[in-house]
Amino acid sequence: MEEDPKNKNQSKAKTPTVRELDSMVTKIGLESNENRASISDLKLDVKALDYEVKKGFHELKDTIYQHLGKSTQSAHEAEEPSILKSIKKQICAELNDGKDICDDSGPVLTHFKLDQCHSIIRDKVENYVILTAHIDGKPIKCLDDLKSFDLHCTVTQCSKIKLPTGNHLKSIKFGNLFLEEPAGGAEIFDPLAKANQGKVLCKLNPEIIRQYQNFEEIKLLVGLDIEDPADDSKKITSYFQPINYTFEHGSDGTSARNNKSNFGNTIADSNAKPLSIQLQPNVGTDSIHHTKALWDAIKKRIPSYKILDGILNSLLGDAPAKGNNKGVASVLYQRGEKLHPLPFTNIQAYRLLKSASQAYLWSVNNIYRNNATEFDLQEYIQSYGQNDEFTPYIENVITRVEEWREELLADMPAGNPLHNFLGVDHLPAIELIWSYWVEQGMLVQTMNAISLRFQNISLHHGNDPLAQIDIDPLRPLANLFWGYMQDEQHTLTIKRRAYEYDHTYGLSLQGAAVPTFQSVDSRSKFIEAFHNLLHSVSIYLKESDDTTRVPDAFVTLNNLREVHLLLAEGNHNAYGNLTWTARQEMLIQQYLLGRPEMREFLGGRIMVPYRENWMDRVDRMKQIQNWGSTSITHYYDLAQHGEIILLTIRAHDWSNEEDSNVAGSWVASLRNELQRYIHSYRTVTGVDLSADSQPSDLNFMQPSVLISKRLKSEQRSPLRSSRVVSGN
Repeated sequence: MEEDPKNKNQSKAKTPTVRELDSMVTKIGLESNENRASISDLKLDVKALDYEVKKGFHELKDTIYQHLGKSTQSAHEAEEPSILKSIKKQICAELNDGKDICDDSGPVLTHFKLDQCHSIIRDKVENYVILTAHIDGKPIKCLDDLKSFDLHCTVTQCSKIKLPTGNHLKSIKFGNLFLEEPAGGAEIFDPLAKANQGKVLCKLNPEIIRQYQNFEEIKLLVGLDIEDPADDSKKITSYFQPINYTFEHGSDGTSARNNKSNFGNTIADSNAKPLSIQLQPNVGTDSIHHTKALWDAIKKRIPSYKILDGILNSLLGDAPAKGNNKGVASVLYQRGEKLHPLPFTNIQAYRLLKSASQAYLWSVNNIYRNNATEFDLQEYIQSYGQNDEFTPYIENVITRVEEWREELLADMPAGNPLHNFLGVDHLPAIELIWSYWVEQGMLVQTMNAISLRFQNISLHHGNDPLAQIDIDPLRPLANLFWGYMQDEQHTLTIKRRAYEYDHTYGLSLQGAAVPTFQSVDSRSKFIEAFHNLLHSVSIYLKESDDTTRVPDAFVTLNNLREVHLLLAEGNHNAYGNLTWTARQEMLIQQYLLGRPEMREFLGGRIMVPYRENWMDRVDRMKQIQNWGSTSITHYYDLAQHGEIILLTIRAHDWSNEEDSNVAGSWVASLRNELQRYIHSYRTVTGVDLSADSQPSDLNFMQPSVLISKRLKSEQRSPLRSSRVVSGN
């Protein structure tokens, strides 16, 4: 059945937030904490419209009538106030496709609560419970009013431990939980009193008492089966607020505290099967804003060397064509570009290598625009009140340059020349921190050493440790290296990268090749803020693994805001273009080192399980040149996981985020990346950022300084010096 075009926009309406419902209340002057608490309890779910919206409306309605001084019972016969009509009309229009929320097929249980009567006069009120319930906003008069609802009860000792119920009480129906109102109950409870409207005095079933009286206290969870929002053909249980029920006297009249029994005795008494108890960790979830969709989209869009390696091998004829290179060929065609026009002879293969690597980066770019074919951000975007295809962060930024909105948000395909330098599509979905850690791992230095040897240049006094590298002209590597050497004048210098590392993250490089410089704008607070975030994340994860605690993500949320603002400050001037260029150049360096000829010239440890084919060449060069013993694997972990962490912080509008559950969802979704970054940082620098250590000045020291100190310590070690490969 086709959708009514009139309701097309209404069907995409968002679920109102607590803030929006509070604003409705503020309009009628309900400012007290008590009334606000009742509104904050409303949890409207647009997918469970028929039940939840009506229930929420009636709770709001009761609050309004109480504020106006009318009783709920008489108010239903009275005319609705104008403000209530306005709110009702607004909810109907936005959430229920214009349908009156009071027009449905049956009554709605809008309020339910249980309270235990504690013993003051033992034979009067022992095992009594006061039940409060409203149906469609009207107070009930007796238990029979609840028979039309499929209520049932679960007995627990805490929210995660269900107690055995025995065969005869396997499913405790609500009707079996309580007896009818006990005779003579009026002596202790007056149902006609105005304060007791909607309240019924009940007595707990003796079977329940016999079953659980050996426990000092139990929880009674009363639930109502409703339609599953994800599948209308299924039912899920929605629980009301639990009641803590205390057995003040045992079966023999003694105190339950002196008559407690263990779980085994209770199980034996109930003839139940052995009880399985399992505590689950508290995992952060964000069911309102669906931010996990953004985190997953970022992970999917990260450039992969393995994919690029397969693409380049197929383009250069070293491997059969695969499906991956179709996208790159398409981007090359759409961009309408020829191969890079370098003014050198006999470098066709290198020109193809450079063009293909750039096309690959373009093909995986952009995480700020919804892309339904690869990742769906629609729910995430709409949950923040946006109606277009761009993330809340981009919308927030675009409001600062509103006069450019149309040009900046225009959909620019790869063939559009503006795609290179204008608009949201130009923002890179990569981070410069990837290049920083790969450079710290000696990838660039390895290529520089091989390039010098290729040109027959030696910087060593005496024998050169690379003297035996002779790249023959028969295989492709020699020609590719020739093109790489000729193009070196067009690549970034270490000084350019060092300036940008400082501008974006406040990170520095150490080494003989690093010139001294003075920058204008440095993110000097970034290291402290980022490492404080990682430390708070480690504490949060440790608390979430403790199944007896509910971790607080508010500290993490504050740290995320701080890091997000610092990243945004560094997102100017050369950020996008230099980040892009550095990534492309280092991907080419990885590919050249990963060629099979390079293993023949440099060697390497075959039995070490490196993740990518270029990594053993870097470790071999570090061994030859005495550049330290820490494997490139750990630096590469810092590069890959650090990039994902910072991209998720940069892409989301953390500065305006108020929900700590979003921070909890971020930690839960990036748990692997966060923990591996913390571990690799300790391996590389010797500084532990986890919750197991107390923060010190070392936590905020430049990682390049820490790495340099460790390297000097290793070079002074006699054991390390004896392993240096000599050129003799």
